[in-house]
Amino acid sequence: MLSWTWMQKIEAEIASLKPEDYIEPSKEIDEMTETPVAVVTSHELRALFTLVEQRRQRCIKMAEDLNNTPLTRQQYEIKSQESAINSVFLIREAKVIMELFWLSLENDHPETQKNNYGIRKGWQLVITQNQQNIDQNIGSLLEHLLRAPSRESPAEFIPGIPTKPLSKGDKPINQPPGQYL
Repeated sequence: MLSWTWMQKIEAEIASLKPEDYIEPSKEIDEMTETPVAVVTSHELRALFTLVEQRRQRCIKMAEDLNNTPLTRQQYEIKSQESAINSVFLIREAKVIMELFWLSLENDHPETQKNNYGIRKGWQLVITQNQQNIDQNIGSLLEHLLRAPSRESPAEFIPGIPTKPLSKGDKPINQPPGQYL
């Protein structure tokens, strides 16, 4: 039988958070590749994001505590194993909570379902262009720029291309002697 204990724990954590407890995203908007489209105002979304950040911060603190505490080799091995186990659990929880965050965000903001998006400082929801999209846009731009004004006569746009098809014996432009059609 499925146990909802973990989900109830998460719901209780969300309910206990106050707006002053929220941990805001720290990443700035990249104006070259990101466009702000909305501000996330939902308590639940902000709380879910905060729960992920709290878990991330706890993992960092465990690692710092382990490195800053004088221990014998045996104590260190035991503590590092405990820390690793706890960190793995926190990371797994954070991944599930983050997935809930993204699914909830897509539900609240349907425009995100067809785009790459992110959450930035000031709770800004941004549409992002990943590198593949940027490469495709650059490719389309180059194709457009290099496209001849008419399909029949590319020479109108690209110098060095003959305006009429070469006949046997015609000398192509920019070809060394002896390399004719």
